[in-house]
Amino acid sequence: VSAKNPATDGVSVIIPVYNRERYLDECIHSVKSQETDFPVEIILADDGSSDDSRIIAASCGSAILNHSDLEKQENRSGIMFFNKPADVQTQGAAPTRNRGIAMAKYKYIAFLDSDDMFLPGHLQRLYDAMEAHPDAAFAFDEEMMGNADFSEKWTLPYPPLTGREKINEVFLGIDFFVHTNSIMLRKSSLETVKLPDGGYFDTELSLGEDIDLWLRITEKFPYVFTPGYGSVIREHSARSVTGKRDVYKYQKMVLHRAIQRYPYSRKIMNSRRAIIHYRLAECDFAEKKYLSAFCRLLYAGILSPKRAVQTVLQQLHVIK
Repeated sequence: VSAKNPATDGVSVIIPVYNRERYLDECIHSVKSQETDFPVEIILADDGSSDDSRIIAASCGSAILNHSDLEKQENRSGIMFFNKPADVQTQGAAPTRNRGIAMAKYKYIAFLDSDDMFLPGHLQRLYDAMEAHPDAAFAFDEEMMGNADFSEKWTLPYPPLTGREKINEVFLGIDFFVHTNSIMLRKSSLETVKLPDGGYFDTELSLGEDIDLWLRITEKFPYVFTPGYGSVIREHSARSVTGKRDVYKYQKMVLHRAIQRYPYSRKIMNSRRAIIHYRLAECDFAEKKYLSAFCRLLYAGILSPKRAVQTVLQQLHVIK
């Protein structure tokens, strides 16, 4: 069990905020209602919201601060809404999370998107796992999906996990499934993978920046899976303006960087490439680009024949 330090023993929850007035109250209260035996601070890192997100945060008990205010310790509270610095452009999730991490005072970092929510027991489960495995860089649990008002929730498919996994089996050999809401990181481990610009999430990646960070960490440290559903992703029309094709374009970028950085096995790399091309083929099928779809499936099938056949059979009904 790791040593205790009252000044740093706790969890800082980073919530990037950009025009989320409709969902922010529920998001914040899902963190405030967590029952823990350690202190929790909530850092709302704003990215230039023009709606009432700031007002809603204040109604939930948040202090409204500028980044320079943090130097005054008396201004630090359990919930803090940090205004976007005046000299910073609206940037997206990666740089906004980076600003939140820079503000965090506790040794563990957790994340929550401002339109999602934690489920009861999430923070305590991950904290206990981190304390029990002081060599682990992070712990993660399972996540659910929900509709816009959370009146319906459904589980996501997870591969068989035993606790302490091999990096290649979890992050590259199957579809990515470790969402940012699911994870708790050791801040000291984060410091070891800091990028040249001083950030943690790569700001050149509009998508896939979380997987890129998990890979960079797991290339150096072990991690722990802890069974149990800890958060819910809210499906709604305003969640993202980015199409599925862009998602897999950025996944290809993440994969390319990983190959350059670390000696992954050819088998794992081929498996990851195949999955990306299967997904791009699905995009082609949806857009009735059948020639492109079959070319992608042919390429992916050379890497993983069984899955190619399954995908073709699933998609043949599209062609009339």
